[in-house]
Amino acid sequence: MTSHLPSTSTSVAPSSLKILLAEDHPVNQKVALLLLKKCGYQADVVVNGKAVLEALATCPYQVILMDMQMPEIGGIQATQQIHQQYDSEQWPYIIALTAAVTQGDRDDCLAAGMQAFLTKPIQVQALKAALMAAEEHFSAITPTGMKANPKVTLLPNNDSPLLDTAVLEGIRTLAGEAAPTILADLVEDFLADLPSNLNSIQTAIAQQEPEVLRQWGHRLRSSCANLGATALSDLGHQLEDHGKAGTFPDAAATASHLQNTYGETAIALRTWVTALRNS
Repeated sequence: MTSHLPSTSTSVAPSSLKILLAEDHPVNQKVALLLLKKCGYQADVVVNGKAVLEALATCPYQVILMDMQMPEIGGIQATQQIHQQYDSEQWPYIIALTAAVTQGDRDDCLAAGMQAFLTKPIQVQALKAALMAAEEHFSAITPTGMKANPKVTLLPNNDSPLLDTAVLEGIRTLAGEAAPTILADLVEDFLADLPSNLNSIQTAIAQQEPEVLRQWGHRLRSSCANLGATALSDLGHQLEDHGKAGTFPDAAATASHLQNTYGETAIALRTWVTALRNS
């Protein structure tokens, strides 16, 4: 589907670059589309790697913003399949989106054939730089193939005890006059999604399913980082690590803090949005 955001006073002239956003979390989708709008781009949205492959079969997308952790087929596997199914002249420019920040994660992305790497929460200048590199990439295509481009790396914002309000202020700036409505919708969508996420984490721990725990921990980490919910994002990171290590007693101890932190975060986010509306 093609998603459109309200126009803002800070938007720029639209680009003709054909972009596909592969992201399964609805809040992350909205934030990414808002960032793209700010940079002068639009994108179609799919929710997993399988849908990426299906979309490419019907439209020659030039750029794919590829989340690394998606259901059915993840970003690495989708990229590998694209490179297997298409000639190099047809390969899209793939930008990895992930909450992970290790050199190993970056190396895995580049080894799979991705051209760039952005860390969530994504900053507008880093996204703009990556997309400008993509445009230069296509302008430099020769009959022998595509020109290689350096990766783009963005580290997350500094932590704070509960909220990183700099992330929220960044979204506010992007949204312009529509900020109170857009942020209120993002916050409520985010808070509505969290309880099922927390329940899935508890179930994975109870049933001792390490890979499921890792996936849900990553999802929590990523979605929380995009709204500056630092404390919850940190807990998601810890749960992701516990899933990788299979340390379920430690995971249970971490998960015991989720409900209280969720409640405190909900109050903090709604208070921030209320203050924004009254400003």
